[in-house]
This record gives sequence, structure tokens and C-alpha cells, in this order.
Amino acid sequence: MEQITLKTDGRKTQRQSNFELLRIFAMLLIIGHHFAVHSGFVYPNDAVSLGRLWIQFLTIGGKLGVNIFVLISGWFLSAEKHFRTKKAIRLWLQIFTYAAVLYVIFIATCAETITYEGLKPRLFPVTFINWWFASAYFVLLLFTPFLNRFLHALSKRQFLLLLCLCGTLWCIIPTVSAQEMQCNNLLWFMSVYALAAYLRMYAGKPKHGAVFYLALGCLCALFIFASAVVLDFLGVSHPFFRSHTRYFYGIKMLPNIASAVFFLIGFSQIDIGSVRWINVISSAVFGVYLLHDDPLTRPLIWEKLFACSQIAGRLRLIPISLLCIAAVFVCCTAVELLRICLLERLYMPLVERLSDALDRRKEKLLDRLSRS
Repeated sequence: MEQITLKTDGRKTQRQSNFELLRIFAMLLIIGHHFAVHSGFVYPNDAVSLGRLWIQFLTIGGKLGVNIFVLISGWFLSAEKHFRTKKAIRLWLQIFTYAAVLYVIFIATCAETITYEGLKPRLFPVTFINWWFASAYFVLLLFTPFLNRFLHALSKRQFLLLLCLCGTLWCIIPTVSAQEMQCNNLLWFMSVYALAAYLRMYAGKPKHGAVFYLALGCLCALFIFASAVVLDFLGVSHPFFRSHTRYFYGIKMLPNIASAVFFLIGFSQIDIGSVRWINVISSAVFGVYLLHDDPLTRPLIWEKLFACSQIAGRLRLIPISLLCIAAVFVCCTAVELLRICLLERLYMPLVERLSDALDRRKEKLLDRLSRS
């Protein structure tokens, strides 16, 4: 994912650790969500237990974390005047490396067999969507230079009207009616990207401090959870409510995106400068996602390694789940940092030369087109 930087003088840049910390927070939310939905937890419909409520609480973090990631990207990438091909190549190589290497490992250990259907998403992981978020985010990255030109060409009023249209069609209507209104993941990512760009360009300095906005973000998330709790109890005697307990959990639901926006604003108010260890850990979070949520590693981690569904109704589920989430984050971070040090550093000089050459040709082509 993109590098988040802050100008410190005329030449050097440093990554802003408050946003890097937000990125880590978002990934922990996503891992918690994956723990909840992929571990095979099953609870009876005629009772509401502490374990069931805890799993529903962890589930909130999935789409909330995704919205936060896209908001961070929109906040920074929308300010860039020139698109560097290196970003797209580097991201694709990262995705391809995990897709290919994991497949080879599972083949070598006889845990998987080579098939045409299994090989396609490994050779072309973005095209055949080995990870839904990675594919949608990669395409969003390709569109960012055009999105930026379009968004910066709008007046403030036009920009606001665009956000109102996107928000009404793809957030408010789905929240009220549960209808998608012809919106897929990419269109939603573009809308969230535009929202972050507007906040950076026109919102100005927030009127309140970080604690205020972080509290609002938590309140929105608690509203989502409270709705699930209420529907849980109603669903004990009314089957209709059982299928709607996670109604507000969706990525396009108003409480979800509102919570993400408040967290973004809150963390933007935290001034901790550039902290090296935070930045190092944050540089690995996209690799953490690719590694732990690959279709091959997902059941291995949650169903076989941890197998927490066996203690679904016990009180110790809460501390054990937190330990599992932390263990996945730490181990996957270590693997990704090793990949960066041992592999990415080898091919990035070549990628930089190739991308520089492509960027020069791209600029010449654009100049010719603008003159014609």
C-alpha cells in the first residue's frame, strides 16, 4: 500500500505515525473479524450467550477496518499530483508473491493438488480475485490519477453534490432498504476515496480534539453492536429477527462509514511525529492481510491451528481470542518483514528503473496528446 509521508524539509519526508497507528488498528479489527467469521462458531437460536455476543462484537471490525484503509488511501493519494507506476508494480508483485509462494508450499506439503481452477487465481490473483480487497484496491490504485484530476477539477459545491449523490445512492438507501443500488466494491472504494479527499481539501481543522472524535467513532461502533444485541434477544422468540442481527455490519451502512470517518479524524488529531517502530510494523500490515486471509491459510489458521469453536460457550473464549488475534498479527508481521528484507529489496531496484522508464514515456505521451 501507499507510503504515508510528511514533509520535514525541502528534501526529506517522514511517515506520519498517527496514520500508521490507525492502519495497525484497522488491521487488528480485520483479524478479529476473520477470527469470528472463519472459526466455525455455531450458537443455538433459542438463547443469547456471552460467547455469541463476543463473537458478534469482534465481527464489527471487518468492514469497519476496510473503510478505514480506503479512507487513509484517499486522504493521502488524492493529494499526489503525479502517479508513479512503481506503486502499482510493487503492489502487484506483493500480491503475486503471496499467491504463488503459498500455493507452492501447500503443493509441496501435499496439502493441495495442482488443478486448473486452483492455478488461475495463483498466477493471476488480481484478475481472478484470490483476495477480494486486494483486487478492488489494486484497480482503485490504477484509477487514482484520473480520480484526482476529476476531483480537483470540481468546485467545492460540485464536490459536495457528488458526495451527496454517492452517499444517498450507495449508503443511505442501502442502510434504509438493504438494496445495493448497482454499487460494487470498486464503486464503493471510489466513493470512500472521494470522501477522504473532500475532508482533506475542504473540511479544515477539526473543531474538537482527538478524544472527541475517537469517542464518536466508538459510539457508532457500539450502536452497530447494540443493534445486534437487541435483535439477538428478539430473535429468540421471533425467527424474522435472527437473519437480521448483523444488518448494520455491512461496509456501506451509515453507522459503519461514520465510525470510520470519526476514527480517521480522531487519529489525524494525534501528533506523535514519526515513530520508527510504528512505521516499521505498519509497513507490513497489507502483507499480514494477504498471508492470514489467503483461501489456503484461512482454514488452516482458524479451524485447525486454533480451533476455538470448541470453546465457543466458555468464558475463556474472550482472552484466548485476543491472544489468537495478537499471535496472527505478530507472526504474519514477522513473515512480511522478512519478505521485504530478503525478497523485495532484491527486485525493487529493477522495478524502480522500469517504472521510471514507463513514467517518462507516459509523460511524453500525455504531452503529445495535450498538444494535439
